[in-house]
Amino acid sequence: MSAVYLFAEALTAHQVCAIHRLGPGYQSQFRFEGESMALPESLKRVLYDGKLSSALVFMYNPVATDSQLCLQAAPKGNVSYYVHTPHALMLQDVKAVTTYSIHSTLNSIGGIQVLFPLLAQLDLPMGLVPLQEPRRPSICATLIGFICEMCESSNTVQQHMIQNKGFLVMSYQLQRASRDHITDEVLHSFLSLTKHLLTVYSSNGELLLKHLLDHILFNPALWIYTPTAVQTKLYAYLATEFLGDTQIYNNVRRVSTVLQTMHTLKYYYWVVNPRNKSGITPKGLDGPRPNQNDILAIRAYMLIFLKQLILKGNGVKEDELQSILNYLTTVHEDENLHDVLQMLMNLMAEHPASMVPAFDCKNGVRAIFKLLGSTNESIRLQALKLLGYFLSRSTHKRKHDVMTPHNLYMLLAERLLLHSDHLTMATYNALYEMLTEHISSQILYTKHSEPESHYRTGKPNDLEGCGYANPSVK
Repeated sequence: MSAVYLFAEALTAHQVCAIHRLGPGYQSQFRFEGESMALPESLKRVLYDGKLSSALVFMYNPVATDSQLCLQAAPKGNVSYYVHTPHALMLQDVKAVTTYSIHSTLNSIGGIQVLFPLLAQLDLPMGLVPLQEPRRPSICATLIGFICEMCESSNTVQQHMIQNKGFLVMSYQLQRASRDHITDEVLHSFLSLTKHLLTVYSSNGELLLKHLLDHILFNPALWIYTPTAVQTKLYAYLATEFLGDTQIYNNVRRVSTVLQTMHTLKYYYWVVNPRNKSGITPKGLDGPRPNQNDILAIRAYMLIFLKQLILKGNGVKEDELQSILNYLTTVHEDENLHDVLQMLMNLMAEHPASMVPAFDCKNGVRAIFKLLGSTNESIRLQALKLLGYFLSRSTHKRKHDVMTPHNLYMLLAERLLLHSDHLTMATYNALYEMLTEHISSQILYTKHSEPESHYRTGKPNDLEGCGYANPSVK
């Protein structure tokens, strides 16, 4: 039931239109403009110019009742047309029904946490013939959507989610259930809540967002067996929209997120099983995985996210670079190395100011020489390019301190000749670029163009052992 109004004078067409726009749920006195923020200014002027409020003879509101009395709720300063108090008496069989908000109702039965056990029942049989009853993923989507909407609209619910580690519980229950339940609608609910917490300030929002990221969005064990389209959408969001908010770094622990992402690439989203060559016990083998092409596409999104995360701020941090070098050192499958090595090479080429000192501090050349021992020429060429970018952007002292004490140029020649007795044209071109300190990101398999007049060679003697004056090189 809506409010009932009686006005002392006839309403104009504009006033009727404006009242209609308020909707049937309006139950106030046309006094406060702030109660109708969504209305255009022209309608607000009609509603709140004081004429409607002062013209009220009586107003009965279904909320303002006392037993069988419906209380007069018109403004007290209006002209009274009654000899006695104008409260209305409801008919004998009419009763006032009090309703409560969903937040109050939920709080009265124990809070949002009473819904968590329902997630443990997603795979329970339904109906009289359990084995023939199909699963209903929409139940999970409805439940997750409801919880996320409650988090968006109530600070109390947010507080309960934090106190009870709600997202950790949800993640645990969803991992135990069939991944058929984690549909595009479920992901949409999580992403919608993420966007809300990023853009709308609340006292609990920052901590709740950290819980959501750590236990849900950044948890590969939850997503690895979900439909490929869902995984792709998640990591595409992280690589594009997620980092667009400049305030995100108040909420994301940057270094730990980089480490967590590298762990995800290594143990979950591998292209080739790393057990045999790398001795790594892979995860994500207990269910259906995306095919190799889809894995490569997802890894591409993850590396875009990783690169943007590293560069958002004052450049790469040493611990972040260390995690990448650890990956390149401990992983031995070429298919699992290509994209990560390419990302590191691009970082070195595009952001030498922070990369070169960090690379030197973390002894990155050790990872390069490990990669130079690969049987795959493409990996060796990428490693050479990485070394070339590092040396070309280093000071003379840094180059000397890194390469000379252990005669690394001679070691470079030995590594290049480890799997062949001669240098290929592509390898020769990479060494030529190192000599001239003009490194190209592209691998050139044909004869290199003639050097331009402004090219200079840093120290030709340094590369004598690498093929230019090495008698063992044919």
